[in-house]
Amino acid sequence: MTKKHPTPLSPDNRSFMREFYEQYKDFLFYIAGNYADSPGNREDLVQDALVRLMRNADTLRGLTHGQIAKYIQLTVKAVWIDQQKSPQREELLLLDEAMVESMVTPEETAARTSVQALRKEMSCRDWMVLEGKYILGYSYEELSKLLAVEPHTLRAVVSRARKRAKKLLEDLEKEVP
Repeated sequence: MTKKHPTPLSPDNRSFMREFYEQYKDFLFYIAGNYADSPGNREDLVQDALVRLMRNADTLRGLTHGQIAKYIQLTVKAVWIDQQKSPQREELLLLDEAMVESMVTPEETAARTSVQALRKEMSCRDWMVLEGKYILGYSYEELSKLLAVEPHTLRAVVSRARKRAKKLLEDLEKEVP
């Protein structure tokens, strides 16, 4: 299958996408960080998502800030899923481990490690509920439709998942010397 070459952006859309990137780049990298397992993969994910977003520049122009945030979240997740389905790409090692470690603060490393450990320990359902509510920003109504749960029941599910996550984090912190 041959790749389709992207059509060039109009000058208006090019300008819009530059401003869009400046405004949302931190958010793009944050969302990509939820899926990518390394800084390089995160950058690749953001770049591929931006290409997809550029194709929809006209649509993005008509959205509110909240709608754009959800559009970005869904686009990054869709690109990540597509990347997982495609044959593994050969990865090039451009930076050695010491260089990568020097770019990440100890606080970021500790936070990332805690979240990764928490994700491994939590049930899939609990993680999906908390990710949907607190990372992806879905309302109770939206999340209840996605998970096929009544909104009033979902509030209890979120509360219990949050309590279990807090307990797991406390246990993980006790294990760290």
